[in-house]
Amino acid sequence: MKHLTRNTIIACLSLLLIYTSCDKNDNEPQTKTLKATTIFKSSSLASLKTLILKNISGDSLALTPFNIDGEALSLLLATASEVDEGLVIFGDVRPDIAPSNSMLLPFDFATQLAINSSITLKPGYVGGDVQHMVSMFGYIDIYVTIENNNRTIRLALGDYNLGSNTYVRGDVLLQNTISNEFEFYDLDNFVFTADRPSNPTVIEEIRDFFDPIRPNMVYYPLNVFLDSTVVLNAVELQTSSSIDVIVDFFVENFMVLQNQASATNISDSAIINSFDLSQNIIGYGNSGLSAHATFVINQ
Repeated sequence: MKHLTRNTIIACLSLLLIYTSCDKNDNEPQTKTLKATTIFKSSSLASLKTLILKNISGDSLALTPFNIDGEALSLLLATASEVDEGLVIFGDVRPDIAPSNSMLLPFDFATQLAINSSITLKPGYVGGDVQHMVSMFGYIDIYVTIENNNRTIRLALGDYNLGSNTYVRGDVLLQNTISNEFEFYDLDNFVFTADRPSNPTVIEEIRDFFDPIRPNMVYYPLNVFLDSTVVLNAVELQTSSSIDVIVDFFVENFMVLQNQASATNISDSAIINSFDLSQNIIGYGNSGLSAHATFVINQ
């Protein structure tokens, strides 16, 4: 396992502060529920058939995907300077303890698939500045072009069943270009397989992530830092009927092929076994997801 960086530790601590907002006033009556529509997109997606490479951390290659989609668990907004404040925009209201069979919602950066949900404002919500979010996914599919070939990598960010397979958090799969099925890589027998082997390729930082405050956390959290502060007015929210949210993710150099000096003639086994997220190499504070977010409160 790679060593956690100082930035990683700071980011994990910030997550703990966010999760305390979910505990606030749990036993008090709900006072306001409004409809919410959330759209995930990315203006920084690479053009189809374009490979963007950048050498980082020695011989690692960073790539910009041409799409990301999958299924999401929740999106939380952290209120800056407030230890016990936050707002769940969609999904499970307690993502920190959500079980593996929780409902997941489909999203697609390219088609901007709308996620329809509702928000419950609990008593005491004061609103304020939002400078970063926590986004939690069941899995994400990352579409990239390597040597003029489109490849799709699936990353499990939670433990759950998908089709006939059980995914374990941290599992990495590669789509077979002939069958279009996602396959694991068996590290004992050095072959791809449709069924999960006992020793598959995984990202250890994600598989072994542990929060001592929430030891039963199933889904791996991703910090999403905003490029500009968003102000949520609690009074406006209390009197509104709905809220529209657009999160524009910056995904340039989002994924990495570690210890690969060149993508020329790279094998499928090398792709899946060198795959990682940039934030796991450089550190959450420097290379985690960032985004521009817009909120429209409808009265």
